[in-house]
This record gives sequence, C-alpha cells and structure tokens, in this order.
Amino acid sequence: MAEAAKENRPPITLAERFDRYCAEVRDVVTRGIEHPRFELKRSATISKDQLADRLDFVKLIQGVANAHIREERFIVIGADQKEHRFYNVGNTAEFDPASLSQILSKYLDPQPCLEVFNNAKTADGESYVLIVISPDQPRPIVAVTEGKSDNRIHFAVGNIWIKKDTRLQLATRVDLDEMYETYIKQRIDEEAETRARRRFEHFRETFGAGLVAFQPTAAPVPSAELIVGTKGRLTRFAEVTISGGNDTNFRMFIEMVRERLIEKWPSLDPGMSQEVDAWTAKREEVYRDEFVPALDSIVDLGLQVIKYDASLGWVELVVNTLMESFEACRNVDRGKSNFIAVKPTAVPLARPTYDIYVALRALATYAVMRQRFRFLSAILPRYTRFVTPDDLSNVSVPLLFWPFSAVSGLPDMRDGRNKALWKAHIHTAWEQYFARAETFLAAASGLEFILDFNSYIFEGVIIPEVKALWQTLGNIGFAYIPDFWASRLDGVVPMADQFYDFLARSDEFPAELAINRAAMDLVFRKRSVQERLLFLGGFLAYLRKSQGQMMLQQNRFPYMFEWAGRLKTIVDQYLQASSAK
Repeated sequence: MAEAAKENRPPITLAERFDRYCAEVRDVVTRGIEHPRFELKRSATISKDQLADRLDFVKLIQGVANAHIREERFIVIGADQKEHRFYNVGNTAEFDPASLSQILSKYLDPQPCLEVFNNAKTADGESYVLIVISPDQPRPIVAVTEGKSDNRIHFAVGNIWIKKDTRLQLATRVDLDEMYETYIKQRIDEEAETRARRRFEHFRETFGAGLVAFQPTAAPVPSAELIVGTKGRLTRFAEVTISGGNDTNFRMFIEMVRERLIEKWPSLDPGMSQEVDAWTAKREEVYRDEFVPALDSIVDLGLQVIKYDASLGWVELVVNTLMESFEACRNVDRGKSNFIAVKPTAVPLARPTYDIYVALRALATYAVMRQRFRFLSAILPRYTRFVTPDDLSNVSVPLLFWPFSAVSGLPDMRDGRNKALWKAHIHTAWEQYFARAETFLAAASGLEFILDFNSYIFEGVIIPEVKALWQTLGNIGFAYIPDFWASRLDGVVPMADQFYDFLARSDEFPAELAINRAAMDLVFRKRSVQERLLFLGGFLAYLRKSQGQMMLQQNRFPYMFEWAGRLKTIVDQYLQASSAK
C-alpha cells in the first residue's frame, strides 16, 4: 500500500523542486562538500565586457553538461566551498535565462538542457545564482564557435570539454563511446536511434576513423556474470531493474549472490582431520573468488537502490542476506582456530564477518549522506552476538556498534574506525558513491552521532522506564564508543541541527533513526518541547565531555570545540538546570 501511495502522488511542482534544490545546495555549501555534481563559484560573469570570464563560464557549462553523471548537476554562483558559506551576488541580473541561452547557442551545439534560477536567496538574505543542469543531455555537446579572448584561446571549434571528478578535460574516444551508449539507452524509439547514429557518424568523420561507435546490447538479466563482471554491467542491470520495478529480477540476483556468500562455506567443514594446507587453501579460494565479488555486488545493488530512493523492501532483502552471511561466516570457522594459527599468511578468522560489517556500515553511511533516513530502518534495529575467538559469547549488541571482542587480524584502527573502514574496503569497492574520503568521513560522523545517541538513551542517563524495558530485551549491551576519539565534533553539527528540528517539531522521535523505538517513545512522548530539547542539550554536553576524556586517556590534548548557536543555547540551559539540581 505504501508503494502504491508513492506511485499515485501528484507530480512534483516547480516550487517543490526549487525548494529541494535550495535545501541540498545549502547543505553542501555549509558542510564544505566537494563533489562532481556541484560546482561552487564565489563569483562569475557573462558580461560581454569581460569576454575571458564569459568564455570560461561557457566552457564550464559544456564540461558539466557532458559529464558522465546520471543525476542533476548544479552550478552555484555565490558560494565558497573552503569557507563553507554564501556570498551575496550583485550581478544576478546578468544570468537572465534568455541571455544565458543566447550566449550558449552561439558557442555550443546542441545547446545544454538547463534551468536558471537567478533570484535564489539564502535564509540570511544573500542572493545567489543556481543553474540546474539536467541529467538527460544531448551529448556530446560540441564547441561550434571558437572561444577566443585577447589573451588566449579558451576552446577551439570541435572541442568537447567534459568534467571528470572536479576538473575539466577534453573528451577521449572512450568518453564519446559512453556518451553514445547513454544516448541510445535514453531513446528507445527507432527515429531517435536513427538521429543518434547520424550525429555520431558526423563526429566520427570529424574526429577520424579511430572513433568507433559503441554497439548497444540488450538489457542484462540476472546472471553469474553480473556478480564477477564489470561494474558497468552491474550498474546497468541495477538501473533497468529499479526503473522497471522488476522485483523478480532483483530477487533472482539476491539468490545468486546468496549462493556465494553463504552456501559455499559448508564445503570447508569436513572435520578436523583434513590437512591444514588444503583447508586453508580452499578457504582462501572461496573467500577470494566467491565471497568478495558477491559481497561487492550485493552492496553495490543496495547502494543503487538508496541512490534512486527506490524500494525499502529491496534494501531489507540486501540486509537480510548480509546478516545471514554474517552468521554463516562466524559458524564455518568455529573450531578451526588451530588450523589458522599455524598459517599466519591465511585470511584472518574474523575477516569475512568484518567485511560484512564494513558493507553494512557503507550502506548506512550512504543513507545518511543522501539524507535517505528511511533506509536506516532496515539496518539500525539489527543485533548480533559478539564475535569472539571461541564464539561462545552470549552477549548481543546492535550490529552497527562494534560486534567484535578480542579478535585479532583486523585492520589497524589507531587513526579512527571510520578511516579504517574506508581504507579496508569501501575505498576500493564503492568509492564512486562517496566521491572522496572526506565526503565519506563527513557522513560517517553523522552516523556516529545517531548511534551514540541511541546508546546514550540506555547507557548515558538513568531513566527508570528505559531500564525496565532493557531488562525485557535479554542479554543485550548498548555501550558504544564512537569514533570521536580520533576526529573532531565539527562533523556532527549538521546532524545535531537535524535532531534539534526533529525534537522541536514533534514528541514522536523518527522511527528510522531509532535502534529501539519503544525506548525513544518512553523518553520523548508527552514531553514538552523544552524538555525534549534539554535532553538533547544533555547529550551534546555528554558528547563533548566524553570525547575529552577519551583523548586524555590516550595522552592527547582534547580538541578545542564549542557548540554554537541554538545548540550552545540548549547545552547551556541543560548545564544551568543540572547545576541548580
């Protein structure tokens, strides 16, 4: 019913889209995020009196429009990425949509598909210009007039500039092949395909016989090749499956992955009599050739679902499979520690379970980064027993906390858990979703805030009703050591601000951010706005104090940090109320 209701919603209006764009741009600017989808410029001009600047701006639009990005892209004039702030733009009138269109049509063909909002304002009243470039572009967009100023040639006739990551460069033959493939996929009728082929024949003649057109293939169906093949094929499968809502194809792929994540491990358990070398060799073969490719593929699919804000049920299928694999990896190595001990070069006992933990953290972190919190409801309320060398622990813990105790062979985490997660696997397997380490770490700080807040509900304060609830849950621990012993608290401010808004708006805490919803209800339901915000103030005061204590324990001087604005106000109010008591 929920999916049907979503499908029957009225189309998003221009005003709603504009509000969404402004909110996303504000978050990117204030957090100082650098991302290929966003080009932030403190100032710009297309005045005919400043020809060099005008030509550079035309070249920028060409590059962004030609980029291999399947989402909307944004050029923001009046924003500084390094200073995390907006600057008032005094020449917004220059960027009248009609004027900009006339300039672009002179230099570029086909003309990029874009929208210009030259009357955008921040909450503080600063004017800025927002240019939204559609993901559906008639690529390649080619320079048809030389861009030459007094000082230099900015682009020549026939140039195809493209933005890759955060830089502009001339398109290569591979880039043109990818543009052709995308163009064909987006136009399925015969006439559109004919026009596309004619255009690319023209470009092949222009750029020489070395430019070979890509021959489109049929949409992929679930197969083992998708699991071990190129990311491009898997991405295309995900896009076709998600856009068509093909639940059968999705479930077929999950089952194929499950065979490699779970059902291959029992072949390693013939008994303790098998030769050490043979057992460890077989285990490494399954880990390298079956487990790792399957893990990378299923998480890639889950990230695509979050990226396109598709079915929550599909993410639940991914997480269910990962959880089942977590237990399978734990069980297959039980009793084999003697084998591994004599083979120091073997894959560590806990490595497969650790890899699954990294995968689940990647999914949760991406959901936080994209502000798609509803997907967290598929991950946060998951528990598992601690992974220990003997696997005899009867204490469970929320899975995302840290389910490992006294386990050897895991990566070095002295620089922080999240940096270790990034280096361990996220960087090599799923970097494309986060773009760079700094973006991942910023989103990871938001997730750390969510996890520690849930821990604080049970462990940080004494609430009799919550303690009574805890006793009914069994042998579960809620203690959590966040990653803030290795990183500053500046990264959590955006999430803290969102919590402030949640608690100021309603006494019903967002269920998707709760590990245990009943506990949240006991804390916040039927409480006044002031009481709810004072509770948040107490958590913020605790967070800063506990960070300082952890750093002092490591003989490190605590970071110089103070909450600011409304967050500082509620912290001060909490401290005053506590002092009065």
